[in-house]
Amino acid sequence: MMSNHARTSQRHFFYDFALAGNEIYFSTGVYNALCRANLSNDQVEVLKTFPDIPENRGLAYYGIYRLNEYILLCPYNGSDDFLLYDMKADTFRKLTNHGQISFYSGAVWEKDKMLYIVSGKTAEIYKVNPQNFSVKLLSCKKYVTDNACISEIVRLEDLLYIPFNQKGIMLIFDIEKEEYTHFPYPENVSNVATMCYYDGKFWTTGKDRKILKWQADERVASEVAEVPNDVTLLAEGCNWFGRSCIYNNILWLIPNCSDSILKYNFLTEQIEKVEIAGEEESVEQLEEELKHGRYMNSKYNAIKRCGNNVFFLSPKTRIFYEINLDTGNVARHDFCVKNIYNGRIYPSPANGVAFEQSYANGLECLISYIEKENSNQKEINDELIGKTIHCYINE
Repeated sequence: MMSNHARTSQRHFFYDFALAGNEIYFSTGVYNALCRANLSNDQVEVLKTFPDIPENRGLAYYGIYRLNEYILLCPYNGSDDFLLYDMKADTFRKLTNHGQISFYSGAVWEKDKMLYIVSGKTAEIYKVNPQNFSVKLLSCKKYVTDNACISEIVRLEDLLYIPFNQKGIMLIFDIEKEEYTHFPYPENVSNVATMCYYDGKFWTTGKDRKILKWQADERVASEVAEVPNDVTLLAEGCNWFGRSCIYNNILWLIPNCSDSILKYNFLTEQIEKVEIAGEEESVEQLEEELKHGRYMNSKYNAIKRCGNNVFFLSPKTRIFYEINLDTGNVARHDFCVKNIYNGRIYPSPANGVAFEQSYANGLECLISYIEKENSNQKEINDELIGKTIHCYINE
């Protein structure tokens, strides 16, 4: 019987995704591919390989955003330029990046068919025009740094409120004027990990157990609540939560390194835990899994709200989840990839070596393909099949 670890390793890992109807697009962490997953049947296809990227390099692109018929991908692992995928034409186009070589960002904002992308690393903003395929770097020298630690961003009309933890300020970018201003954090705020805007105030969490609310002219933030004592921080020194959202008078807090999702009710001022079966964790379990191929120490990643649903991926199980904010129901997506691209097995077994985690059904996928290929030959026997399979498997 396949171990849980082996099955988990065959599920794809990704940092971000773009939703299009009942499908999501993502750049896989296992090898070079843009994939498309159908949320109705959890089947995934290798849609296209990224140009000029080695086959065995995953996560070439990090942030991904859909604008009408385009998918924009932001450079990350060894990629220099932005990449624009035309969903109708099934083609890629590179957009020259005049700023840093690569950066991480899942923060993309749209206005007048332009896209504004905030670099999580430098706090600089890239303006992408999908119409003429141009990229413009919008930078202010006094704010640029190499480790801005940008987290969750709030948009209020044409203003982007960007928590700049390294400098202890709230950076404000005016999309219309393309200008920067700022104001300082309250005295008792040193780190902002999640941030929402409700009832005229910013609601934030950070590295401590406090849920705070504050506005621009306040010297001291008000403490609203604390993370319950039966909720554990899985990795010391990390943020408790990675993303937040407000829906029907509920503040949802999705974990970074907290072991539970939390719901804070604005009306009752009560906190409720939301736990998902199969995602239970402890500090000891996490440390062990990191030794055996787990990508991240975070509880969930690729967290994104789309309408009345919040989606996220579990690094522990690599299950993709979908929470309905109206009902609280949790849908579970166990993706299975069809490892065929252009009529051939993908990724190809290079130099006779195949890694189980590269194929949705492990080596069974590879073996089935080889058997099918061999069955097309005029003369075939069990010995030939066995030799062919063996040459592709590195035990």
